[in-house]
Amino acid sequence: MKDKLLLFGAITGTLLYSGDRLYRFSVARDIKKITRRKKTGTGTHPEIPEEWRRKREEGKEELQSLSHEECMIVSKDGLRLYGAYYRCSDPKRVVLCAHGYRGTAEGDFCDKVHFLREAGCDLLLIQQRACGNSEGDAITFGARESEDILEWLSTVKTDLPVYLYGISLGASSVLLCADRTKQIHGIIADCGFSSMHDILAYLGKRWMHLPSFPFLQILDGFCRVRGHFRMKDADCIPVLKQAKAPVLFFHGEKDAFVTADNALRNYDACASYKKLVLVNGAGHNESHLCEPARYEKEVLEFFAHMEGGAHV
Repeated sequence: MKDKLLLFGAITGTLLYSGDRLYRFSVARDIKKITRRKKTGTGTHPEIPEEWRRKREEGKEELQSLSHEECMIVSKDGLRLYGAYYRCSDPKRVVLCAHGYRGTAEGDFCDKVHFLREAGCDLLLIQQRACGNSEGDAITFGARESEDILEWLSTVKTDLPVYLYGISLGASSVLLCADRTKQIHGIIADCGFSSMHDILAYLGKRWMHLPSFPFLQILDGFCRVRGHFRMKDADCIPVLKQAKAPVLFFHGEKDAFVTADNALRNYDACASYKKLVLVNGAGHNESHLCEPARYEKEVLEFFAHMEGGAHV
């Protein structure tokens, strides 16, 4: 009996230790990791062509040179979240830009800001919770980030059409808003995942050779206790089945971080007007760099369609 109790204790301890490690690796704010990525430039797409890297750097320099208004909101759970509002000379619409996992809006949208402003877009670049200067200890894979985006939307006082534009985790975050407000004129979702469970099951197997059971169930317990959210709260499929906002999906067919089948699942579930653009040869958040003319054409046609006709 004593041996069985010792074995049970050892197994329980190992599983709890694993859950703690998974939570700290995937959910908890990691200042050291963010700082290291900024210094080295590494991330989900470190090996990109030099031309693409140069375009990103040029975009960052242009963005840094633009005048803007610093913004701040307080989330429903009391976090101070920060953003920056960039006005163009002849605004036709407002676009809220939500960056990806442990990223920045400046880094994820730097290659897209110029054409968006040229197209008449005022831009609100937000810093997601637990990223940048924004407060928070947990990245919730869209569960709480989507609520933050709705709070940001409530501060946008305009008669212009308002769009949500997300990259990666930001894409999933804006998709989780698709059924919740009439203020959204349209959503652009680039390389988003379908659910927290699916993306972590895939990455856990790929990076750590871990089976999803029981580790994701244990992680979910840590998310509830420490992060105050449930993994199922970051599932886009149920929301998209009730979607009211039109959605333009982008995804790179060579994306090895968030594979393109995520976009297919999201697209199939979406009940509102929708279009899916798969870009051959593009990795994670590389669709615009890979085929800029096609990407921009699709975005501009989406704006024109939404502003010229009724939502379907």
